Amino acid sequence: MNGGPAHRFIRRSSRKLLLHLRQLAIGVGFDPMVRYNLDGLELRLPLSHNLPLYRRTFPLYSSNVGRIAAAVAAKYHDMHIIDIGANIGDTVAIVRAQVNCPILCVEGDASFFQILQRNTDHIPSVSLEYSFVGVASELTDVTLERHAGTARLVEGSQGSPEIGNIRRLCEILKDHPSFAQCKLLKIDTDGLDGAIIRSERDFLTKVCPVLFFEYDPDAYAPFERHWTDTFQTLEASGYQRLMLYENTGDFITTIDISAKDALVDFHHFYLGRASRRYCDICAFHRDDSDLADSFRRSELEFFCSVRGSTARSRRVDACV
Repeated sequence: MNGGPAHRFIRRSSRKLLLHLRQLAIGVGFDPMVRYNLDGLELRLPLSHNLPLYRRTFPLYSSNVGRIAAAVAAKYHDMHIIDIGANIGDTVAIVRAQVNCPILCVEGDASFFQILQRNTDHIPSVSLEYSFVGVASELTDVTLERHAGTARLVEGSQGSPEIGNIRRLCEILKDHPSFAQCKLLKIDTDGLDGAIIRSERDFLTKVCPVLFFEYDPDAYAPFERHWTDTFQTLEASGYQRLMLYENTGDFITTIDISAKDALVDFHHFYLGRASRRYCDICAFHRDDSDLADSFRRSELEFFCSVRGSTARSRRVDACV
């Protein structure tokens, strides 16, 4: 009876009403802190933060980083993680639900950093760094823009007084030397991901971490000379396999970084979508080709299971 049409109608109507009231409250500047349970960890976040809405609409949103962390930890037992663009600590929650390892959270937005501190102060082996990551000389004409739980640096005629430290990752690691050999580097900066990758070529070449980053051509544009520069840097640093995900968390495909036509195709697929649709990329160094193969297989099996497909492991094995 509780699951009947009338009950579902009432539930949908109540949800729509709550969302409407939320928008009204945010519209008049009422943005209190609320509690949200993410993968077993209670987080505090502003009412305006869209993470709960994303997770309700797309249950697998950002869950891939947790599975990636578990796969990397299975190969590298002393794994350390660096999270650039840590926001309120959502990646910490997702990763810690899968594996227990040290995490360095880097966040440059003052408001989010304060929330990050509060959300992680009781979690062991989490280190914090208040800074944006990049080359300061390249980011002199930018402004900080906040929207619905994200903060990004955008081109502007004037700098913003809210922008504090801008440091290279290599400089940050001098203060956090235990992370100098991190095996998983996650970057989510709403536009600066490619610029960070290019500026940290030496680090990537030497340390060869599994790299998980956001690829959004429209957000990248202000900081790119040419969109291929990021992939050229990765290829020159020894990276070989790329696993592509929709920003909703859905796995798309795996390609070799030398497949230039495929890179052009997916770049143009996401170009011009005003950041409403983009992809996340997990890049594996050639030294981790075994890890790339095994993780690809496990992801195929995972999504077969999640989607209720009858194509279980035997069919996956037959197709791989």
